[in-house]
Amino acid sequence: MLRLIFFFVVIAFAALGVTWMLEQQGSVSVDYAGYRIDTTPGILALAVLLFGFLMWLLISLFLKIIAVPALLGRAGQARRNRHGLKLMEQAMLEMDEGKPQKALAHALKADKLLDRPTLSQPLVAKAAMAHGHHEKAIEVLEAMTNNPQTRRAGLRGLLDEALEQGDDETALKLARDVAGMGDKSAQLLSILFDLEVAHRHWNEALNVMGQQVNSKHMQSDQANERRALILTEKARSLPGEDHIGRLQHLKEAHKMDATHAGVVAEYALELARNKQQNKAFNVIKEAWAKNPHPDLLHAAQLELAGLTEKERNKKLDQIFAANPDHRETKIAEATRTLEDGNIQRARELVTNLLEDEISQRICMLMAAVEKESIAGETVVRAWLAKALSLPRDNVWVCSDCGQEHQHWQAVCDHCGEFATIMTGGRSGQVAEKILSAPIMGLLGDGPTDGPPSTIHPEGIDEPVVSEDSDPKRPDA
Repeated sequence: MLRLIFFFVVIAFAALGVTWMLEQQGSVSVDYAGYRIDTTPGILALAVLLFGFLMWLLISLFLKIIAVPALLGRAGQARRNRHGLKLMEQAMLEMDEGKPQKALAHALKADKLLDRPTLSQPLVAKAAMAHGHHEKAIEVLEAMTNNPQTRRAGLRGLLDEALEQGDDETALKLARDVAGMGDKSAQLLSILFDLEVAHRHWNEALNVMGQQVNSKHMQSDQANERRALILTEKARSLPGEDHIGRLQHLKEAHKMDATHAGVVAEYALELARNKQQNKAFNVIKEAWAKNPHPDLLHAAQLELAGLTEKERNKKLDQIFAANPDHRETKIAEATRTLEDGNIQRARELVTNLLEDEISQRICMLMAAVEKESIAGETVVRAWLAKALSLPRDNVWVCSDCGQEHQHWQAVCDHCGEFATIMTGGRSGQVAEKILSAPIMGLLGDGPTDGPPSTIHPEGIDEPVVSEDSDPKRPDA
């Protein structure tokens, strides 16, 4: 509106000016090259204005003419852009349909037609990776890293390529670079954490986990449990003579998770090595009250070893009293009773355990009880055969790959997964060659030349061998 008003005001003043000049008296003479022109000031002013207008038209026409090639070029590029965008749409549809080879061909054509690498290159790289053309994918991704707008996407693609090729060293460097550019996505931080753990970079793994918590990708409780595992492994990685450093890390780990048997056992052992037996005992007793595990009793051996039998039993009674109804407590009591030579009481305890739940360790205990009693070798071997048919219980097993570990550790040696080694049983029959030696060791014998008798107990309360059974053929 203001522009319109301004326009009319300018026209009005121009009209007034022209009218004023036409009304002025006088004349103007122009002599040039033998010619003389006589006119009034108003006519001269109109002639000047008309000349200026004609010059403006000529200049505009000239500029239009010289701009024709550029206009034609832009028109051609516009046609190429439209065709390139259509090819990109087709390539994306083919990617969704599972046709990466066709998608790659169309994406490459689109990249040549389009003058927009930030749009076309990511699609070319994705199609090349899907088609398995890794050399082309890496070439395009590296080109993307040279462009500030696509650098992070290029690094992320190179990270995926490195992971697929199993190049953990390169993958770790790329993951750090991407994270350093501000990518705090849950997927990237998870990849970076796994890579740091795989390289046993415990400090860096803790830093990444802190970013996961700050980014709301991990709950604080889960983070504390994981910190406890990392700190325990960090303590293990220190030299044996660095007792202060080891104890400091294990103490912090225990604060994070005071129920994990592996963490608590390691902490208790280090306390005992540092002549803090009473504190070690209290740590074990508190953990037994929440989560009994054989590793806790193993950790207590450093303190119990130098005690008399009476003092040792008193300490064990205190531990067992912390969780008297737990199955592990009952197994430990039965084992201690058997070691003390109270065969009848041991039989009662093991029989009660068999009534609750039969397992390999219970059958091994019963075999040991029968060996110490008046039962014959046939009955003992029947319990051994029964034990061999059952899965091992309360062993450290990776929940991801099923690999069994002798002791707890934070990372599985077989599959490399973190925090997957848990205490539990192994399904299926356990191979005799793995278990025959420990079983016979419990009974005080070494491995026999042949397999143990395959006669199985027909009952649980009292093992019985059928008179009609063939001792050379399994009865069950």
